[in-house]
Amino acid sequence: MNHLSLAQAAMLFEEAKAASENTYSPYSQFAVGAAVLTADGLVFRGTNVESGSYGVTICAERVAVANAISAGKHDIRAIAVYANTDSVARYNAVIDVPGVYFIKLTAGYSSVTRKVVRL
Repeated sequence: MNHLSLAQAAMLFEEAKAASENTYSPYSQFAVGAAVLTADGLVFRGTNVESGSYGVTICAERVAVANAISAGKHDIRAIAVYANTDSVARYNAVIDVPGVYFIKLTAGYSSVTRKVVRL
């Protein structure tokens, strides 16, 4: 599989940034957006949705992946994440690795090295 070009990464990052505008984060004011790129070139967005019951809060990455899977797209090529902060390393990055969303969603943060394009 070919890696993303810088133009593709920038486009995906802008999609994630746009998704963050739809955040529902009344508690943290932490607007996060995510965008996933499927192998066939489609982009699916997601944003974080907070709840007064912290355990019900949904991160933007999960929403974006769920949107793709709900549309029948299971082959995720890359994910971009944007947040209105630079204080957390996983935000404001494009991760170009197939299957990374599965590791993120099921096992938390993996120590496996990944190709990350910082914008």
